Amino acid sequence: MADTTAVFDKLVFSFSFDITDIAPVIFKVLIERQHWHIAAGQAVPITLYVIDNMTTPGKRYLFNPAVGPSITIYKPDNTVEQTAIGMPQVETGIFTYLHQTALSDTVGPYSAVFTASNGDTEMISKKYHIFTIL
Repeated sequence: MADTTAVFDKLVFSFSFDITDIAPVIFKVLIERQHWHIAAGQAVPITLYVIDNMTTPGKRYLFNPAVGPSITIYKPDNTVEQTAIGMPQVETGIFTYLHQTALSDTVGPYSAVFTASNGDTEMISKKYHIFTIL
């Protein structure tokens, strides 16, 4: 009887993830309904959910990137109000920031961009509308 050998499939046997390879993904930005439209001078809590959807395709797991997310807030005229403020971690993959508006803030819609880094991978979100000062 002749010996047989199986074909070695590199995609199956040599596949691995290092924690620094995982790209952080924004799953959700949460602003409670009562903070969507506010008066100048009020505080707005902003919650960010970061997930890992690379290590288990089709599933979403909350994930802490190596460098926690930061938020940059834009005024209605698209100028920067606050740059790259760190967002404290509440629990795994959940980060929050309490933005205090000033009485002198401009009326109109405010937006934000979120950034997080993990190893050599940096995630920069699209611009999200976060609240409107009436």
